[in-house]
Amino acid sequence: MASYLENKIKFNNPDTISACDELPLWSAPFGLMLLETLELKREIQALDIGCGTGFPVLEICQRLGDSSVLYGIDSCPESIKRCEFKMQAMGIKNAVLIAGSFFKASLKERSFDLIVSNNGINNMDDQDLAYQRCYGLMKDGSQFVFTFNLPDTMKEFYDIFAEVLQNRRKIGQLEKLHNHIHEKRKSITETKNSVKSAGFSINEIKEGLFYIDYLDGTSMLNHFFIKYAFLGPWLDIISGLDAEACFYEIRAELDQKAREKGFLRLSIPYACFDCRKL
Repeated sequence: MASYLENKIKFNNPDTISACDELPLWSAPFGLMLLETLELKREIQALDIGCGTGFPVLEICQRLGDSSVLYGIDSCPESIKRCEFKMQAMGIKNAVLIAGSFFKASLKERSFDLIVSNNGINNMDDQDLAYQRCYGLMKDGSQFVFTFNLPDTMKEFYDIFAEVLQNRRKIGQLEKLHNHIHEKRKSITETKNSVKSAGFSINEIKEGLFYIDYLDGTSMLNHFFIKYAFLGPWLDIISGLDAEACFYEIRAELDQKAREKGFLRLSIPYACFDCRKL
């Protein structure tokens, strides 16, 4: 009997319910564009850099089927543990998960037919080096697909942040803010130059945009993902200042914007690069 006919998945099993929650809200729009860009082939070896808790690595595993093997690497051991749990709960057998640094991981040169990264490489300290390592790990003719959010991400918030620092004449902190944005969100032009310098050809660049709406600034600043992914770096930027006073001003301006529009809208522009190693 075909394995897919031996349905052992129980809808009301707690592990099944937990594993079904495999698509994080933030990474979904980026990842869906990435998935649309993939060339699906048989018997390939692939790599997902910054796989997090399992998206899109586990989805790609299932789309490729058991003839292929997909490696997922992430620097956070707890994320890899969560990914392993989902892999087991979903019955996925063609994934190999690695907890550790992409730069230090023992990966064979010229061994991958496909490398993907969904909002992962842009969070590395040395993105140019990451592109170079990807090139060295890939076979000739292989595909490299990655996504990242662009410099105008949450511009509505960052403009207010900058205005508060400017009004307080905190030039040093204002420079830190601009550096923070540039480090994590390179422009399309800058990324094109880095990718080409690493040796890749660019087949296509797609751009997308989605929005995250909040009732007001208070709800935005209290949102779990904002506190998890953004608040720490924001506090580092205003180190030495009265953080509570700064964010009181920021929140008040955000609330005013929300009153004018009826809600607070943050824009998230992003790009997907489809590249080849020739």
